[in-house]
Formats: sequence, structure tokens, C-alpha cells
Amino acid sequence: MKIQYFGDPSNPKIVVLHPMLLDGKSMLPLLGELRNSHCVIAPDLTGHGTDTGIFQSAQQEAETLADWLTTQGWIDLKLVFGASIGAVVAMQLIAMPTFKVHTAVLEGCPLHSNAAFLRMMATRMFLSKHRKAQQHPGLSAQWMTKIYGETLGLIMGHTFEQIRPETLQAIAATCSNCTFPNYPKELEAHLFFEYGSEDISAKTARRVVSKHYPSASFTVREGYVHCQYPAVLGEQYSKVLEEYLARGLQ
Repeated sequence: MKIQYFGDPSNPKIVVLHPMLLDGKSMLPLLGELRNSHCVIAPDLTGHGTDTGIFQSAQQEAETLADWLTTQGWIDLKLVFGASIGAVVAMQLIAMPTFKVHTAVLEGCPLHSNAAFLRMMATRMFLSKHRKAQQHPGLSAQWMTKIYGETLGLIMGHTFEQIRPETLQAIAATCSNCTFPNYPKELEAHLFFEYGSEDISAKTARRVVSKHYPSASFTVREGYVHCQYPAVLGEQYSKVLEEYLARGLQ
């Protein structure tokens, strides 16, 4: 993980954790005006952006980030936002008692547990598409731009061509075997899960959230696939985050 922050470090802190195939900087436009009033910590997860390592687990990513934040003395976090694999990392980070987290927004978080068949199928799909992407440069960017728009799609396509197969395998394993930390009731009430209606994880997630986090909010955006809603809205998505942030600070 390569950790970077943007803005005045004396401002209130926001942590943003990107999904697979993006990087920290690519998430900044989603924050809109929040970037001007907050210091944004937006790391590149291992194997993404400026980090050329091999992703191991969400827990390891969370621990690395937690150590860095603690060293900086940044333990009061106004907002933690994570998308997809970034949301899985966020789940582990906000469970750590070191931090005071006011609001957490988890977009497209894959809440599957002990899903061996899903892991097998996701691994096969990732590796098959990865081989094809390497054989046909630019093809994956075409796929991605149709779903996530040109700006993010180009980044995702390039990353997919460069990413290491071991990272894809580890992410498939992580997303098919999540753990469900216990959160303080105050945080659980300010925990917001977001899914597109066409996200294959949405139905499972609704059951999991209802069981483990009954005080959390669960929102489904009609007509959108996995993590597409914030990508399509761009800076407009910041209004969603601002609303959740305001509710968390009440």
C-alpha cells in the first residue's frame, strides 16, 4: 500500500479506499467540495496505482493504513468511504478501537462468507479476462468505459492489463470470505451500505446487513451494476456523501 493525502493536514480527516482497478487519486472527484474542507487520505491499495506489490488480504491493508494513521496522530476520522474491495478494507479499519469514526459509507461491499464456489468462479473469470486483456491491449478499457465512463474506464483498463494474477486471486478470495466485525452501536447507526440493484452482491448483502448490523442503513440504487452509481454521477456523488457525513456528525 502506498499512502498519500491531499489537502491541509490540519483539516478534519476523510479516508477514501478505492475499488479494484482504480487508485487513490481517481476517487478524489467523487468528494466534490469536501476536498476543500477536509484532508483526504486516499491510498493506493497494494497492487494498484503506484504500488506494484501483491495484495494479500483486507486485514493486512487495514493494519498497514491503521499503523500509518496512528503514527500521524490522525485517529479522529469524520468519514471513511470504501468501494468494493476498498469497502472490505474499510470494514476492518473502522472496527479498530484506536479510531473515532463518525460516518462510514460502504459502496458495493461484497459481504459473502465461506463462498467457495463464488471464489472459484471469480478467480476463473478474473484470470481468463486478464489473459485476454494482456493479449489485446485496449480491449479491457473498452469494456470498462461502457460501464464506468471514459475517465475511470481508461484507468481500470490500463490497471487490468498490468495487475498481477496473484493480486486478482487474493482479491477473489477476500471478497468471497468476508468477516463481520462488531461495531459500537453509535457507529453502526452511522454505517451506510450502498448497492446497485444489478449488483450480484446486493441480495446477499441485504440479508447480512439485516442480521449483523440492524441499525445500519441499506440503500439500493435502481438500474446500476457494481459500483456504477458513484462512477456515473461523478462529482454529484459528493452530495450523497455530504448527506451521510452530516447525519454522522449529529
